[in-house]
Amino acid sequence: MEKDPRWDQINARETMYIRRWIEYGLNWLARDKTGQLYAFQNKPERKSFMWIEEGSPYDKTKNIPITLLNEVKFLFMKWEDEPMNIHFEEWFDNNG
Repeated sequence: MEKDPRWDQINARETMYIRRWIEYGLNWLARDKTGQLYAFQNKPERKSFMWIEEGSPYDKTKNIPITLLNEVKFLFMKWEDEPMNIHFEEWFDNNG
């Protein structure tokens, strides 16, 4: 897998949360049009104002918001960006 340049902007606290999300089976991050950050199991598709997991009808149980974590901002993630795959083992190997 090619490295997503956004990995260079992830701080230590965000790394800790990414590790936890992976343990819970979450693999993708995306921000909706309102600024809400979501984690997904499967790569989501962009719709008019939100992201929905590919191949599934809208289901709130599959779209997990990450708003309660004030210390984890992922400010570099924008609505206009493609979803970010949070599995990048080479980065973890080099960054603890």
